[in-house]
Order: sequence, then structure tokens, then C-alpha cells
Amino acid sequence: MKQNLIADYLSCILFRVVSFFTFFLPLNFSLFLGRRLGDLIYLFDRRHRAIAYANIRKTVADHLDCASSARITRKSYQAFAQNLIEITILPRINKQYLEKYIEIENKDYGYQAFNRGKGAIFLIVHEGNWELSNIICANLNVSFVLFVRDQGFPRLNALLNTYRLRQGAKIVHKNAGVRELIQVLKNNHSIGMTTDQGGKTGLLVDFFGREASMSTGAIKLALKHDCAIIPIFYTRIKGPYTKVILDQVFTVTRSGDPEKDLEQNLQRLIRIYEKYLRQYPHEYLWTYKIYKHSKEREVLILSDGKTGHLRQSEGVAKLISRQLTERGIKTKLSVQEVVFRSPLSGFIASCLSRFSGRYQGQGNGMRILNCVLTGQSWQGLMRSKPEIIISAGG
Repeated sequence: MKQNLIADYLSCILFRVVSFFTFFLPLNFSLFLGRRLGDLIYLFDRRHRAIAYANIRKTVADHLDCASSARITRKSYQAFAQNLIEITILPRINKQYLEKYIEIENKDYGYQAFNRGKGAIFLIVHEGNWELSNIICANLNVSFVLFVRDQGFPRLNALLNTYRLRQGAKIVHKNAGVRELIQVLKNNHSIGMTTDQGGKTGLLVDFFGREASMSTGAIKLALKHDCAIIPIFYTRIKGPYTKVILDQVFTVTRSGDPEKDLEQNLQRLIRIYEKYLRQYPHEYLWTYKIYKHSKEREVLILSDGKTGHLRQSEGVAKLISRQLTERGIKTKLSVQEVVFRSPLSGFIASCLSRFSGRYQGQGNGMRILNCVLTGQSWQGLMRSKPEIIISAGG
């Protein structure tokens, strides 16, 4: 409790200090500093960097090499830091700023949604600067309510909400319940929501070939109240120049089976965002465990070609599979033989691995493996995307 209080104070102070400096600095230079901040976070945040890299390899990097995946990971950190800097300049953003720097693609889709008279949900995922949503709507004379969830830092939340309110946005807190949201939609106004990061209460749907938990709130509202859903995606063109892409109005389908309708419509919605994430992978916030709540796990056994070691690994795999099955989780087991180009290559890899630490499965570590393994062994490893790796032997 005390640590959170201190962190809240420090975050609020830091935010105000950065806001003070960015107010006077040229906009492009502020965002340049943001990119450098992203580089620093990328360099030192090894844990989340590893999570982001693994997520990218499992999703959008099907046909990319390790170096390209690492570049996307780094660019995602740069994009996130630029978004943070951009939040500090919210007080500077006005109609002139939007006209100069913000391009809205398919603006007519937004007006089509309101013509239905049942309200609209501007739906996003955790990418881009979603704080721009309320500002854009306010300056387009569109009534917009931001559906927010407090992040545990009350002072910082209050400061951010002050910035949002100054720009003409209305705010509904998640703990206020859905009654207020329903009234907003009945008044033919719009709300902003997210559909990813469903957590424990989300619904498992396919996300790049694997089950991931996604939020169901927007689909439930649309099924019950027939409001329009507009999928939105942000991508930064260069510096402050940003494109806001409005996808066509998403219309829910009904079969008479509520559970089936919820799952199928959510799946259709996620497919839309998969399309954008393949095109702009660096914009997404990859640093959370996307497949944490999945009911599927892939187990990979690394074999050195020795039967005894393989049997030991298979025994461990059976124990793990049994434990996961008891928790309702299915396992997929695969075996990949690790073959080095030469005994010297194996010795070099063994020596270098001692200095790579726990996050060697990314960046330079993968480039080293590419050099020391045979082509067939390397390609087999690249096709595997396991959550659990088992290996026995020296």
C-alpha cells in the first residue's frame, strides 16, 4: 500500500515535470526524445522485452527472421514511448493541431454509425495513442464518452482525467456499472472501449492461431442494444503525423444462440484487428502475456539424439501434461533434435550460453543459434512456438 502511494506520487510528479518541458520543446524534438526513451526501456526492460519478442514470434512473424522480429520489438517500445510523450502534450492539442497532424481515414463510417440512432462504440485494442479518441470526437462535434478503468494510481488518474475533461470528453469509470453506458448509447452518443486483454473474465477466441482471452463488453452491448461498433486503428506516419483508420461499421449477426453469437461475433471482430496488426505490428503493446489464459499449451522437447536423455524428457513431459490436464488445459507435444554444424559449434554455443542469461531466446541469442545449428535443426526450432521447453543431458 505504501509503495503504491509513493509510486503514485512519483509518477504524478514525473508526469508534470515532463509535461512542463514538452510544453516548451518543439514537437518533433519531443517525439524524438520519446523514441530514445523507448530505446532505453527496450535495453533495460529485459523481462517484458522477452515477452514482447515471444508474442511477436507467435503471431505476426510467421515469415520473418529473428532480426526482423527483434526490430519490430524495438519499434514497439519506441512507439509506446512516443505515445507517452504525446499524452504529456494533451493540453496543446486543439482543432488546428488535429487538422495539421491527424488524418482520419474513412470518416464517413463514423457518421453512418450515428445515422442508425442507437449509439456507437469506438473500439480499439492496446495500440497507438488511444487518448486521441476523445479529442478527435470532441473537435468533430461528436459526443464521446471515454470508458476508463483506474490503474491503481489515483493522483495520476486524476491528472489524466483533468486533461481529458479539458478537451471536452466525458468520462465513465468502469466501476460505475453499465447502466450509465447504456444511457449514453440510447442518447445516440458514442463510447470508447477496448476488446483485447480480456483476462480471467474474457472469452477465449482464436488470435493468430491460438486461444487468447478477449473482452466481450462491446459485443454484448451490440447484441443487446443493437448499437454500432466501429473498429479503429491508429498508426503513426512520422513524428506527430498520425493516421486514424475507421473500419466499416461492424454489424453483429444473430443465430438465436446467445453463447454462439457472442463467440462468433467476437471472433469476426478479432480477425479485423489481426489484419491491421499484420500490417502495423510495431504499433501494438506486446509486453503482456497474450496467451496466459489459453486452455492450450505447446511443449517442446529438445533432443540431443541420445535415447536415454529423450526418455527422461518424455517422462517430465508426461508429468507436465497430467498436471495441465487436471486444470483443463490441453497439451501438444513435439520433439526437435538439436544438431550442431560441428563439435566446435556446440562448444562455442555452450560457452556463449553461460553469458546470455535467462533471456537468451531472443535477438543475439537466436542469431548465434542460427550460426551454430544445421539448417534443418534451425528451421525446426523456428517453426516451434512452445510455452514449455524440456531438455535433458549435458
